[in-house]
Amino acid sequence: MKVRFEHCTIALLLCLLLYPFHQLFSQSQTGERITYEASNIKVKTLFAEITRQTGVRISYANSQINADERVTIKVANATIQEVLKQAYPNRRIEMTRTGPKVLVLKEIKQPVKSDASIVTSSQSKITGSISSHEGEPLIGASVIVKGSSKGTVTDDKGTFSLAGVAEGAQLIASYTGFMPEEFVANSQNPATITLKRGQNRLDETIVIGYGSTSKRYNTGSVSKIGSEDIARQPVSNPLAAIQGRASGVFVATQNGMPGGNIKVQIRGQGSIAAGTTPLYIVDGVPFNNTSLNTFNGQLVNVAGPISPLAIIPTSDIASIEILKDADATAIYGSRGANGVVLITTKRAESGKMSVDVNFYTGVSRVANFTNYLGLKEYLTLRREGFANDQTVPTEADAPDLLVWDTTKETDWQDFMIGGSAPVSNINATLSGGIRIPNFTLA
Repeated sequence: MKVRFEHCTIALLLCLLLYPFHQLFSQSQTGERITYEASNIKVKTLFAEITRQTGVRISYANSQINADERVTIKVANATIQEVLKQAYPNRRIEMTRTGPKVLVLKEIKQPVKSDASIVTSSQSKITGSISSHEGEPLIGASVIVKGSSKGTVTDDKGTFSLAGVAEGAQLIASYTGFMPEEFVANSQNPATITLKRGQNRLDETIVIGYGSTSKRYNTGSVSKIGSEDIARQPVSNPLAAIQGRASGVFVATQNGMPGGNIKVQIRGQGSIAAGTTPLYIVDGVPFNNTSLNTFNGQLVNVAGPISPLAIIPTSDIASIEILKDADATAIYGSRGANGVVLITTKRAESGKMSVDVNFYTGVSRVANFTNYLGLKEYLTLRREGFANDQTVPTEADAPDLLVWDTTKETDWQDFMIGGSAPVSNINATLSGGIRIPNFTLA
């Protein structure tokens, strides 16, 4: 009986000790009800409201719960678990009580299913062929997936095969000397890619007097200035457009007036008495570049000779080639001893009639003036000169001091060239025709 009494006493004491805690947890669970409605609030604001209404303090790790995350809540008489479920509908939040009024939150990461099977199923084998614009297969052309290093090359028939490429991926086909082209991966239909030849300066056509060739096969020293470079410069003389654009060619304007003559030397001074002027050929016809005032004494520019090349509009020139070595003398003999300048004008293209209009306008001003003495400094200098010579100025040897007005000053640079000169130019070209004949009116 003694053993049984002791056992009963222990059980009774345990019941008396656990009963208050059970009552406390039961009361806390039944009394933790929340009624709250808010939109786009931070999570920490929601937790503060839960603590205010229930007295339960929520604890969490910053790495698990983002307190600045925004949620929308609308609950009425809901438990804490229901509130958290509404706040995190797509996330699993585990709640652990460490005390009657302490709740610890922890996010349980959902296992992410690997998309390998999906990627594998969407990836397939891409096949196709690559050829030139002439229909010739391109052997060794590259095909790569855009943004990656995955790719392949074409075989001796110009065909390729690339496995493991996602449907709809962007691929790039490229080949040396051709322009790259992008296309979309499609395993259902083999790709047929035609590459266009790229613009290579080595294959640019140049005129060499007895015909035309390219820089790739040219053996002589030839400089070429294209129509685009010439058109970008607002000059009246086409020779001014080659200044600084051809190696070994010295170009200098002999005067600054419109239509003034331009001096051209190719590879330096080649003669002392026979002249250094190169031979000019315009569309295959020798052009006499002798100054116009040489033939007619009335055509004299106020600042010097007039160049006949100024009558050729720069907008009508297709290219200017300069022969600088033995090619010049081999074709034109002694006339090309100082080099040859070949000017090729634009020709009409077969097809529809076209009208080109080019117009530009601007203002020309002197960029820099020469610094000269003013009236006061000049008179002071003159008087000091006579004082140093210990002579008395007279009207014969010093009219500027004794005869002319020493109070009136004129800046002759500003008077003569200090203004603004409006510059305007308009060119209209009408061209068309069939293969033979065709026409160009400018």
